[in-house]
Amino acid sequence: MLKEMIGNYRDTKMSIIYNLADQDYSLLEEPGFLDDGYLQAKVALLKRHYERIDRQIEHTLKYDKDDSYKVEKCKAMIEKRNDIIHQIVFFSSNSLTNLEDCERLLHGSNSNFLLCIKGLKAYRDHDFAEAFQCFYNFFIANGDCLDHYSINKVYGILLFQAKQYDVAAAFIRRAIEKRPEDLELHKLMIEIYTLLDKNPERKTHENILELLEDV
Repeated sequence: MLKEMIGNYRDTKMSIIYNLADQDYSLLEEPGFLDDGYLQAKVALLKRHYERIDRQIEHTLKYDKDDSYKVEKCKAMIEKRNDIIHQIVFFSSNSLTNLEDCERLLHGSNSNFLLCIKGLKAYRDHDFAEAFQCFYNFFIANGDCLDHYSINKVYGILLFQAKQYDVAAAFIRRAIEKRPEDLELHKLMIEIYTLLDKNPERKTHENILELLEDV
């Protein structure tokens, strides 16, 4: 039954984790799966929203009466447009091939999410010390994991390399929530739980890995 469930996973995008192991160990709290198709569709939708608001701003500036209402109206639309830009960057940066475009979109912004973009770029370019420092600075200022597959995966790997195993596990778990089919992440969790001598948790990921490799 488990293999049948895993075999249907790629089509149904259902949670594969709740039913995988008989240990009392929940890997996913609220699954929110990502795949390339979803990300592309999400970014395309956001771009359409951006273009619509941009046209509304242009129309308002050109035709509305010059008064305080016009100023406030434009201010609200510009804030909304900027929020859409940040959403586009957030989703697009899950692919390391989009990082230059993301950096360009945030140019001139005071968003500290730029630290994450720089961290991803440094990791992609094998400057692991710089990548670690960028993510460290970001999370010191902002707290816990983001709901972002690539950032959680990359920083989790860097934390694992720094032998910060408990913290690494927290980030990798969040990455798995988004892409539970990522074999590399489960292999990392097996290594971490082996080092931490957490055998039930290690066994859970061994079960998952075995089943995913059979798909």
